[in-house]
This record gives sequence, C-alpha cells and structure tokens, in this order.
Amino acid sequence: MSSLCPASSSMLILRDEDLHKLRFGRPLSLEDNVSRDIDIKLSCNLSPNLPGSSNPKLYVMEWENGKTQLCGACSFCDLLADSMQQSLNACVIGSKLDPTLHSHPLGLEATMHFDKLMYRRERRIGLDIIEEGLSNQEGWDFHTLHLIGKGLIKPKDAAPDGKFKQLDLWLAFDLFGEYDDTAVNLLKVRRRPLCDSRLSDKNVAKISDWIRECDESHGRRCRTNSNIEGNERGSKVIPFRPIRLIDVGDGLHDEHPRLVITSAIHNASPNEVGKYMALSYCWGPVDKTSKLLTTTHDTIGLRSEKIVFSTMPQTFQDAVNVARKLGIQYLWIDSLCIIQDDAQDWQIESSKMAEIFSNAHLTIIAATGSSCNDGFLTQRSGPYCMVPLSIEGAASEGQLSLRFRPHWGRSDKMAEIVDGRWITRGWTFQEERLARRALIFGKNKLFFNCRALERSEDTEMSVFRPRWVLAVTEGPTDRLLDPKDAASLGRWNDWQTLCTHYTFRELTFPSDKLPAISGIASKTAKKVESEYLAGLWKTNIVHDLFWATKGVATKPKNYRAPSWSWASLDGRIVWPYWQHDSKCAECIMRCTVLDVRTAPSGLDPYGAVKDGVLKVQGALAEMKVAWVSYDGFQHTWRLIQEGKYIGRANVDIESEELKIGGQATYQALLVALCTLSEDSNSGLTRGLLLEKNGRKRGDDDEFERVGTFDLYDDAPQGIWESHAEGTIVII
Repeated sequence: MSSLCPASSSMLILRDEDLHKLRFGRPLSLEDNVSRDIDIKLSCNLSPNLPGSSNPKLYVMEWENGKTQLCGACSFCDLLADSMQQSLNACVIGSKLDPTLHSHPLGLEATMHFDKLMYRRERRIGLDIIEEGLSNQEGWDFHTLHLIGKGLIKPKDAAPDGKFKQLDLWLAFDLFGEYDDTAVNLLKVRRRPLCDSRLSDKNVAKISDWIRECDESHGRRCRTNSNIEGNERGSKVIPFRPIRLIDVGDGLHDEHPRLVITSAIHNASPNEVGKYMALSYCWGPVDKTSKLLTTTHDTIGLRSEKIVFSTMPQTFQDAVNVARKLGIQYLWIDSLCIIQDDAQDWQIESSKMAEIFSNAHLTIIAATGSSCNDGFLTQRSGPYCMVPLSIEGAASEGQLSLRFRPHWGRSDKMAEIVDGRWITRGWTFQEERLARRALIFGKNKLFFNCRALERSEDTEMSVFRPRWVLAVTEGPTDRLLDPKDAASLGRWNDWQTLCTHYTFRELTFPSDKLPAISGIASKTAKKVESEYLAGLWKTNIVHDLFWATKGVATKPKNYRAPSWSWASLDGRIVWPYWQHDSKCAECIMRCTVLDVRTAPSGLDPYGAVKDGVLKVQGALAEMKVAWVSYDGFQHTWRLIQEGKYIGRANVDIESEELKIGGQATYQALLVALCTLSEDSNSGLTRGLLLEKNGRKRGDDDEFERVGTFDLYDDAPQGIWESHAEGTIVII
C-alpha cells in the first residue's frame, strides 16, 4: 500500500486536540465532531453503460482542480476513487440520474466537489450493544470519517445550457485498527481489520466460538425445537431431521458430496445426524440456460452415489466448503433435497420449512450475488489507507486506518446486504427469521445471528436481537390470547409487521405467496392458538382485515386467496392508522361475523388455499370514493356521502374510475368501532368497501373487497341504521 501524498496527509491528520473531541469520557454531542473545510475538485468521466451493466465506470481524469492538491496515486486517492465507484454501483449516485443521462451513448462527465471533512463518533441509537468488560455505555460508539460535497453530471456533448444533474455527495468511511494497538485503545475504536479470506483460520475459529457460546450460554432461546419439546416432556430428545441431506464428505477421502436418506444412516448417532447446516440463497433465473443443480426422479439415483463437486453451482460449492471447515457433515439445499419434479414431495417438504431452518445447527445465508452461480466466499479486498497521527506519548506509535462504509446511516448488516438480490426474494424472508442461527455473508463482511445476539466479523461488540425474533421463536403460550391483553397485543402487531415487510419481497412464482410464509405462520400459530386464514387470524380478524395497499398493487390472473386477504394481491401492504396497543380497550362490532374460513389447496394447512369465505350479517350503504391528492407515491381518497367528506378511504387497486380527479361507487360495510377506553364511544370506526361480483353462494350475494375506510369522528353513522341488515358473503 502506498503512503499518503502531502495533501492527503495534512487533510486526514489527527492531533491531540482532535482526539479529545473523539475519545470517550463525556456525553456524545455535535461538539465531538472534528470538522474541517477542504477543497477537493475532481474531474471525472463516466463510461457509457455496456449491455447487461447497470452502472457506468468512473474514471478520475484530473485530481488537482481544487486547493487540496491530491496526487491521484497514493492510498487515500485510491480509496477515494474506489469509494465514489462503489457509491455509483450502490445507486447512491446512479439512481438519482435522469434515465437519458444514465444511458447516454457517449458517456458522461462529472465534477465532484468535496468541501467538508468530518471525523465523528457515531452512536447506534436504539440498540442494546454489549461487550465483555465494558461498563455503562462505553461500547455504544463507532468512529467514522465523512466527506461531504456536491456533484455535477452532464453528457459529454452537452451544450452549456444543456441537461445536467446536481447531486448531494456524502461518502462515509469506518476507522479501524488492531485490538491491542495503543491509538485504538486510546480512542476505543471498535472496528477491526477484515481477514483476506472469509474462511481464514481466524474467522473459522471466531465462528466456532460464536456457536459454542450460543450453545453454552443462551439456554432455551437458542435451542432447537426438538430439544425444547423433549425437555418439556421429560423424554429422550429425538432431533428433527429433513428426509434428505447432503453428506459433504471431508474433501480429501470423499471429494464429492452425495445425497443421503437420513433414516438410512446407521453408522452415526441420532444427535450427529441431527446436526446439519441449511443454505439460504437465490436460485437466479429459472430457464434452460440456468446452471441450477436439482434432484429429480431421473437423477436421484446418481445424486445418491455422488454429486460431482465441479458440477455444483459456486454457491453450493462454497456452502460445502463452509460445512467442511466447521466440521458439520450434513447440508440441506432445497434444489437437491427436494425432488423438483414431484409435486407431492414439494408440498410435504415445503410445509416443513419452519422445522428445517429452526432445527438446523447453522443456516448459511448467501446475501450477495443474484444467482446460485455467483458464490459468496470471494472476499472483496477493497483499498484502505492509514490515518496520520500527531499525538504525544505511546499512542503516536499506533495505527488507525480508513475503509469505505457503504450505505452510511443503515445498520452494519443492512449496509452490507441491501444491494443484493437475496434480500428481495420472498422465500428467503422466512428462512432468515426461522433460523436458529445464521451466518450471513455480506458484500465485505460476515455476520452471525442467533436468537439472542447479532455479531459482526469486524468488532467484538454484540447487539441484542430485535423484538420480532420472539414472534417466531418462542414456544406455545400457556393460555388463549386475550385480544385486549397488552402482552398479547404485541404478538398480533408482530405478525402484521412481519407481513408488511414480507410484501416488499418478490417471488418467481406468484402462487408461492402463502407457501413462502407458511413456516412463520406455523410458528405463530403455536403462540396465538388461533385458526389461520390465508395471512390473517380468526381471533384477531377484526383488526387483521384492515390492511391497505401502499403504492401500486395488482391482482394475479389465477386465484390465490380471498379478496379480504392481503395475499390476494401483488403489492406492498400496511396496517394504517391503527395497530393493537394497550390503549385499545374494546372493539364494538357494527356487524356480525357469522363464519370465516379458508380451504387449503394442498397438504400444508398454512400454505396455499383454493377458497375462502367471510360471511357477515350487517347493513350496506352505497358510498362514493373520490380521489383528492397524490404525493408522488401514494394516492389519497375520501369517502363521500351526499356530497360531503365523511371519512378516509383506501382503495386496494386503482380502477379506471379512480384515476386523478375521478370517483367510484361502492357498497360500504360498517365493521367495528375500536374505542380508546371502556367508557368511551369515541375511537376509530372502520369498514370495508365492497363490490358485487354477480354470483351467489347459496341464497346469499357474493361480494369482493375493493378497499377499506374509517370515518371522521363527526360522521353520521345513522346512515347505516336506515338500511336493513342482510347476510352477505365476501370471497
């Protein structure tokens, strides 16, 4: 690594007075920043996008444009150029470009002007962070460097008054150093150097220590379900085992893995066979050119003899290597352990996803790459630079370094995986949340999650897991949940929050919408002790019904769920205005739910459905819904009666009648008044917007949900009292 040029050194140097601001010993405030005015002007070229590429290549053509005369060849200049390219790749810059600029055939030219440098102490607000030997809040802070400025991008052939784009620039860098370094200890810098190899001896030892500590110190929370249930019954523990596993061999005597039927393994103890690893990854494109390796009826015999290692996609090879390094003999990969051309086998095994991932000794998450062919063990060795020190004492001999921090402001884990395809996929959502323990391979770092703690490769600090972990890992409840009980209400909220996040994910096969979350549903069912209804719960139906779409939503061609289930649509959903909390004293029903049920279409009671019915007795009132505004992402509608706005409306799918300025007529069913106190008649009055579909079920008209509404406090609810009650069926 080259040394710093004079301009870089004078800009980055830390002196005694700077360390006083950055070190611990007083509450964190804005005064703890080391802020300097700088003047870096870089003239850059952005190459035209090549076919199949989404980001242009950035070249710094001139480094000496400002008062800060950078050389363009030292370690800091290399780091700066690489960081600007990474920001471009991560769409920090790229997504803000006009599409006509982004794809300009001659490429673009840019001027990047950084005028502010800041060293900062960053506190991880809202996270409980712990470290062995630390007291109070010493372990909460990290140190970062920020370069702030403006960018100007335009086509190379642009006229002086032509099209251009101005950008806000903000590059962030982590300070890091060795654990026993004097300067590191003085500042309490918490970041450490990254290993050159992801499976270095140091990293393998670290991962093994994390697993051992989890086994020995975290008790019931991090045990497998088999252990918990066996201990509760006082019986011998029989570990859960998937029907098929991959024996990875040792790589020396057994070069090639092979598929095994777990019930046929006789030369190992049940506990050893029960110790397996699971893989969570992205398949990638499923077509004739895909290299995804699968097991079918034609190939299962060959797979049982051997799976030629060189024929495995790179992600599979990497997973086998991790298992071998950690001494875990068995591995579960869906495409190989489920017979892919057997619909019944797929239904049986997919219904076991909760057990497969929650009982795995370790789940490997390949969070980068877009397909199984990309792999995850290739370490990106990004540039870094030293920070010059001018301080008295032994600390002057210390060594601090800088490396680029992608997506500053996000958590460490999210910053590393947010650009990957894995985090966008529907099936991977529950795989992470169900995992007993997960080893996550991000872009540059690896992370370890168990049900108690989150750990990162580059720090000794640990973060307690968030609340949602409890939503899918705790055992059954001791009693039926009371919808008004504060402790119970949080569990309904957890489910709604999980569903909201899940609908941000994508599925290759839209019919997997319910199967891909069935594992989480099966775990939730043990706690809420309620009947599951295609993404909703019978005990909580009054609240679960009031989901709303966020942004554009569409309806699939083939039936997937009843219209009152969020799973019936493709698009993001939320539960607006109201969630369960201790303030919800009572829901006073304005209609009567006579029956609500769904019919599974396969073997999994928490999977796909072929029918669903919500039978209600209540009064319908004809109402108009009118568009009133648009904020660039979300439309806003109002409920109208006799020309007056009487409430808010949420339309599931924007129809032609409801384009900007339009109106539509629906049937409004008043459902419930949720009060804030037991002696109050005020609260939130909510209902469903319905349309007849022209069919009958028995003697009753069939309706389909098209949206929801909630009334203003002064809305005349007597409107519904003037209509006779009847029985309707919502499908």
